[in-house]
Formats: sequence, structure tokens, C-alpha cells
Amino acid sequence: MTEPDLGGMSDDDLRRLATVLQQSGLSFDPVTMRKATVTAVSLAATPPTVSILLSGDTTTTIDGVRIHRTYTAPAVGDTALVIKQGKDILAWSSAAATPIGTTNYARYARTSTQNISNTVTTKGIFNVAEVTDSSTVTVSTDRDFTLVRAGLYSITSTIPWQGSNLGARWAWLGLTSDSATRYAVSTLNPNNASFPIHNFSVTRRFAAGTVLSVYVFQDTGATLALGPGSGIAPMDINIAYLGP
Repeated sequence: MTEPDLGGMSDDDLRRLATVLQQSGLSFDPVTMRKATVTAVSLAATPPTVSILLSGDTTTTIDGVRIHRTYTAPAVGDTALVIKQGKDILAWSSAAATPIGTTNYARYARTSTQNISNTVTTKGIFNVAEVTDSSTVTVSTDRDFTLVRAGLYSITSTIPWQGSNLGARWAWLGLTSDSATRYAVSTLNPNNASFPIHNFSVTRRFAAGTVLSVYVFQDTGATLALGPGSGIAPMDINIAYLGP
């Protein structure tokens, strides 16, 4: 029996050969390897999945394909090697995926003062999107930040106040829905009318869909402003996704 020349076979010939093999009494589906193009990425899925078009097919999108390297997210347009056995498909890798440093990071800031009423817990408002990455965080308002992927995050924030020698100041990172849940807290009690500055950070795992906010509180007896416009320090929040 002459062995078939697989290297010289067309795509249709290979498909017919695969059909014949499946009808030959095999107890398992043979494995085939194909090139595919990534058409969509779902980083909110656990684990992340991609949608693909197999080579030679520009109309049939296959959704929900798991990728073997979930810590390096592919990008739309990447070429992936696909392993197919029966109805099971695995995207083995990605080419030219965007490296950490230009993605997996977002930074939001404020450049003007924000008045905070006496003894009122208030969300900090970050109305300037300096670095955005919708695969890491989405922002429905300028104060509520939704973490897209489950995994390890590093979150830092700087909150400056205008000067007052009265009362105390607090700033913390908490759940948008519950200011009493606090993941990082900074307290200040200045008595020299200086411009006090909070700096706090947290590195921990969060579930996909967790919504976070920065809260502030002061009890000077009067309205007091957050002071990013003073030139003393920025007012910002930095969110970096470190991995699953």
C-alpha cells in the first residue's frame, strides 16, 4: 500500500482523509493541527478564551476556545496554532501578543481640587484617563473601577489634601458597593497646616468583576479640598494586572 503524500494534499483532500479515518473503526478521533486567526478575546472568562477562524475559513467563527498560556493574553489578529480532536479545540499559543508594559495597566488622575464635606465619606473622583486598558479595568463612572480579569493585581493611589491644622484625614481602597470593606488604608493627623499626602498600595488577588473605589474622609469641622492642583503631588490611581 502506497502512503499518501500529505505534504502535497490540498485542504479539501485532508478534510476527506480525516473523514475516512474517523469512519475506519478508530476508538478515538485523530488529532489535527491547524493555523487559526484570533478574532476576539474574552479575558473575563475563567480561564480566558478566544474566538478563532480556522485557516481557509473566513465565515465560521469558533467561540469559547481555551488557550494553553492564560498568563499571556493574545490579541485580536494574532496567529495561533490550533490542536483539534473531534469537537475539542485548543489554541496552543499566540504570536506577537502585546507585552506587559503597554497593556495590563491603567492610570486615572485628577488635576483640579475636589471639595470634601466634613465627616462625610466620599469617593475620590478621577476624571482624567491617562492610561487605559479595557482588558484590565473598565470605568463606568470616574470613581468606580471594574477589574476585568480574575487574578493578582497591584493597586496604588496618591491622595493630597489642602492644608489645615485641624482634624484628621483618611483615604482607603474599598468595594464600590461597601465603603466598610477596606483593602488598603492611610490615615493622617497633621497639626501644622501642611499639605498632607496619602500614599497607599495593595497587592492581592481579586475576582473578575470586582468593582473598587477610593474613599476619603476628614473631620476638620469644615469643607476641605483634595489638592492635586496645588502642585505638591498628583492625585491618581494606578491599577496593574500581574497575572492569574
